[in-house]
Amino acid sequence: MRVASVNLNKRIGGTTARNRLLRWLAGNDIALLLAQEPWRPAGRAPVHLDGYCAIGGTDSVFAWIHERFKAPASRQLAPHWQRIELGYLAVHQIYLNAHAQAARAAQLHQLQAGMRAEGDRPALVVGDFNLAPRPHDGLFDGHPSSFNSDTDRRPFQALLGACLLHDTTASDPPEFSVVRSARGKHWEFRCDLALVSDYLAPSAPVTYDHGVRTDGTAFTDHSAVLIDLPRQTARPTRQPSPGAAPRRSHEASLRSLRPSSRSVRSSTMAAATAPTSPTTARRAWTPTATTPTRPSAGHTSPPPPPATTWSP
Repeated sequence: MRVASVNLNKRIGGTTARNRLLRWLAGNDIALLLAQEPWRPAGRAPVHLDGYCAIGGTDSVFAWIHERFKAPASRQLAPHWQRIELGYLAVHQIYLNAHAQAARAAQLHQLQAGMRAEGDRPALVVGDFNLAPRPHDGLFDGHPSSFNSDTDRRPFQALLGACLLHDTTASDPPEFSVVRSARGKHWEFRCDLALVSDYLAPSAPVTYDHGVRTDGTAFTDHSAVLIDLPRQTARPTRQPSPGAAPRRSHEASLRSLRPSSRSVRSSTMAAATAPTSPTTARRAWTPTATTPTRPSAGHTSPPPPPATTWSP
């Protein structure tokens, strides 16, 4: 199953960008589209994409799935944070604050707390983080930019460590997903990211498609992230670290996230963000001051996931 994550720079309300996007989706056999900043103005009706069903979302994060697939259950945990269930795989789409390091740090702490509550469930986290994870991932005129600092980088690294996620596009030298020049100045950033559970990463290749922002048929100014998910998730095989504290049971971790009894399909933003009946979908995780956490030193063997395939 091929998943695409891309910041659309609020362009697909226009016919030209939307038609270019549709051709790109067809040419790359995209099953699930996860879009950040899909359109303007804020509050407008969701854009219809021919051949795709709207899963739902907000003006910051929105998702569509190809019509040959059943619409997965989805929950809007915050305006910038959407959670989608692909069988046993939890997909988190985010668009972090574009203006303040402290705001991004708070959002990353919130994401970490929510994911830790789910135990060893395999996860994929994608989106525009507005964050260059390493100093050389964000350059201004060839030098490390001050747009990010330890204020938002440390919570990002804490997220990777606590939730055992792999930053799949971290390479040396970096592969930038945003490249801009204006008034004699030049910006290069790797901020469009895909984080995958460490044990899932070897079977889920991730690549950038820079053509969506550079070719004559460009429809955005961000590179797209392409994730090829395996047809079936594998059981984690991690061993507990010596001295690791006992963690909550998998069942206890998921008590507030019971599986849905049926998939939820929504073609409107209102339906996507409205409270969902407990009889039809899982309850949303709500951050609280007393949310329990699990140790990050290692894992005991979790129960195997159900047989999950991505076939239509």
